[in-house]
Amino acid sequence: MELQILPPTMTTEGSTPRDVTEGDSIDIAPHWIPEMKKALLFQSAGLSRNSQGYVMEKTPFRIEKLDFETQEIETLADDSQTDFLSPQMSSDGNLYYIRRPYSPFGKTFDILDILKEIIFMPFRLLYAIFQMLNFFTMRFTGKPLQTNGNPQNLDSEQMNAWGEQIDVAKATKQNRFGDADAPSLVPQTWELVQQNINNETTIIAKGVLAFDLNHDGTILYINGSAIYHIDSNGISKRLLVDKLIEQVAFLKKKTN
Repeated sequence: MELQILPPTMTTEGSTPRDVTEGDSIDIAPHWIPEMKKALLFQSAGLSRNSQGYVMEKTPFRIEKLDFETQEIETLADDSQTDFLSPQMSSDGNLYYIRRPYSPFGKTFDILDILKEIIFMPFRLLYAIFQMLNFFTMRFTGKPLQTNGNPQNLDSEQMNAWGEQIDVAKATKQNRFGDADAPSLVPQTWELVQQNINNETTIIAKGVLAFDLNHDGTILYINGSAIYHIDSNGISKRLLVDKLIEQVAFLKKKTN
C-alpha cells in the first residue's frame, strides 16, 4: 500500500499530472529551488502500519531534495528526535526550515487531562443542549434565550499546525514570550533555522509557526499572533498583530 501526498507536477494548462514521489510516506510542503532548472525541496515522514493496514506511527519529518534531471533524492536534514518543516532555499544555497522536537503518535497519557475531560463532559453536554434550544428560539421568535452577554464556550479554539493540534487559549498562557500583546502560539523550541552549504546551522527566530523566504533573502514569519519581517541585514520588525494567523507569504509582482 502506498501513500503519496506530495502534489504531482503538471503543465501550466493543468494537464498531464505526474507523481514525483512514491512510497508509504507523508511528502508535503514542496518548494522549487531557485537557480536550478528542475529541482525541489519537500518534507517527508515514513509511516508504519499494523497488519490491518492502519497507520500506527510516523517517523520524524526530514528534508529531501529531488533533482528531476538526475532522478536522485538527497536528504538535507534528518534527526531521530527532530521534525524539519517547510523547507526553502535561497539563491546562494542556504537552506531555511522550521525545526521542532519530534512528537510520536503514541504519547503517554496524562491522567490529569483525562480527569478534566471526564469532569467537563456533563457541562459540554448541557451547553450543546442550550445551543440547540437557543437555535430554535432564534428561529421562531427572533430572540435568543440569553440576552445578557453570550454563554461562554467551554471548548477553546483549536488550530492545526503541521499535524499538531494546538489549544489556542492554553498555548497563549504557556508559550507567552517576546511581545506581550502578541504571544506565540507555539513553543520557543519551534525555531526558524538557516543551514549553510557546510551544514552549519544558525537560529533566526524562535516560536515560529510558519515563514516565507523572498528572492532577495528577506523573510516573513509568524508566531500565530503577529507577522514579522527580517530584512537583508537581519533586523526584525513586527508588521501586524491579529488572531490565529496560520500562514504568511510574499506576493510576487506581475510583470507585463
